[in-house]
Amino acid sequence: MVKTAPVTEDNDPNGNLNKEGGYTSTVYFESSKVDQSKVSGNSLIDRGTEAGGSIETYANADDAKRRNEYLAAFDGGILASGTHEVVGTVVVRTSNLLSASQQKELTAAIKQSLLRLEQ
Repeated sequence: MVKTAPVTEDNDPNGNLNKEGGYTSTVYFESSKVDQSKVSGNSLIDRGTEAGGSIETYANADDAKRRNEYLAAFDGGILASGTHEVVGTVVVRTSNLLSASQQKELTAAIKQSLLRLEQ
């Protein structure tokens, strides 16, 4: 990861932050493995998941699963936004501009970080 940017009520691109069924937090991140010249937008929030990915947190696992199902409706089409996977109450997303192996590697690294216990 190169840069990160948290979503706030002032910059929320979807307007779902802290709304019923929406995310309680989202952080977008940029990846050095994505050619940023192929991603439009002025800020990392504007460039969104395409810049590298995002981590969306929900109030409960059911909301996270619903979001994942919504994203799955776009898989394989022109509006596909990359990979997405539920980890508890979190949806981990990676850019469609990454190769399949890069998406899997990045998702695995994020999952490991989310599940790691520090002593």
